[in-house]
Amino acid sequence: MTDGENDVSHAPPAAPPRPPVVDEGALARPPAPPSPAAHPAIATARQTVIEEGTSLSGTLEARGPILVMGRLEGTVAGPTVEVTATGALSGRLKAGTLRSRGALGGHLDADEVDLGGTVMDQTVIHARALAVTLGDGDAAGAAFGDCELNVGEEPDREQAVSAASTPPRTGLFDSRTPR
Repeated sequence: MTDGENDVSHAPPAAPPRPPVVDEGALARPPAPPSPAAHPAIATARQTVIEEGTSLSGTLEARGPILVMGRLEGTVAGPTVEVTATGALSGRLKAGTLRSRGALGGHLDADEVDLGGTVMDQTVIHARALAVTLGDGDAAGAAFGDCELNVGEEPDREQAVSAASTPPRTGLFDSRTPR
């Protein structure tokens, strides 16, 4: 062979293009939920649910509504707590609104309370406003055990001490009444 005839290059063939690298773990992971602070409508749509047939014991603090269809026992705090007819809540509660058609027991503190279920013995309820739902036809109304209900604003401590230390008037001939 001569220099100009049949000049064949012996360079290795070009490699086929490589596919892009994909993180398969990223495909299996769901996207991160949006921040509730960025989307207030999402924050109000979320709720904590204790399903019927579920029993939970311990401390539960929630930023959104709590729906109790099963059994919840312990310390509970949230803006709104609803106990359905199949639900039961016992322990210490601090909530803005409490609505119950199920069983309640313990020390319950809420701004607004709507009762339509059973309030167990030794239960103490503190509320600024209280509504009691009576039975209508098929549905049983509220049933109260030996419990304590405190409704209205908390008394001022100084006024309560002053009122307790002032002797009561006994009538027309009270020694403090001028004659």
